[in-house]
Order: sequence, then structure tokens, then C-alpha cells
Amino acid sequence: MKNKCKCEKGFTMVDVSIAMFVVVLFVSIVTSITYSIYTSSTDARRRAKAVNYSVAIFEKVGQMPYSSLDGEEVLKVISEIKNPTTSENVTTGYIGDSDSNYQFKFTLTISEEYTGEIKKADLKVDYRVKAGDDGIKTMVFNRLKINERYST
Repeated sequence: MKNKCKCEKGFTMVDVSIAMFVVVLFVSIVTSITYSIYTSSTDARRRAKAVNYSVAIFEKVGQMPYSSLDGEEVLKVISEIKNPTTSENVTTGYIGDSDSNYQFKFTLTISEEYTGEIKKADLKVDYRVKAGDDGIKTMVFNRLKINERYST
């Protein structure tokens, strides 16, 4: 039978190393899950805002007469929804940034499907979920506007 010496109490270096590995592994898993939850909730919140802005824009477009769905009237629709910080003319429509930190970018394009009868409004919404170009998501909405003289 061996005599145990009281001087051998405590943790060995192997015990401490294993404990530190388990703690680091646990912290990294919790951090990864927290970041994933944050980005998905940010995405859902911004997607809901983009849909709300798009519905509001299309409601305004629906109230406009068929003949005024061109030019500056279309830019006013986006400006009334959320005051853009900048707006520039694009070849097929207008872009307005709704927030100074570029959370949303709207591109509204009006095209004639059948000349004088039906116009098509395409609204492209780019919204930023996280920093960098890979954090930009896009949604596209469409609406048809029929000339009032053809509707009953």
C-alpha cells in the first residue's frame, strides 16, 4: 500500500488544459449562435420594412392616373414614402436611398406592356443585412396599371 503525500493535491496541467478547451469551445459555440440569431432577426426586420415601403409605394402608384406614371411624378412617390437623402435619375427609372447608411435602395421602373393600355411598374428593393457586398439582399415587386379608359 502506498502512502499518499498531501503535497500532491490540486489540478494537473492536463486537467487545466482540458477545462480551458471546453470553456473556449462553449464560448465559441454561443458566440456563433448569437451572431446567427442577430443576422437573421436583422434580415427579417429589414425585409418586413422593405415590404411595407413597397406596399406603400404601390398604393401611391395605384392612386396615380395612368398618364402621370412617367417622369418626376414617379420620383415623388418614393420621396413621399421616406425622404431620400439622394436621388439620381437612372435610365429606366429612379433610385432613392431611404436612409443615410443605405439600409434600402429603391429602383422603380415604369414600362409600357401594351402601348396606351397597360403599364408595368417594377420595384427593385436592395437592403443591407450586414456589412460588405455579400450582405445585400434584393427583392423585386411588380404591379400592372391599366389605362382608366379601358377599366370598367
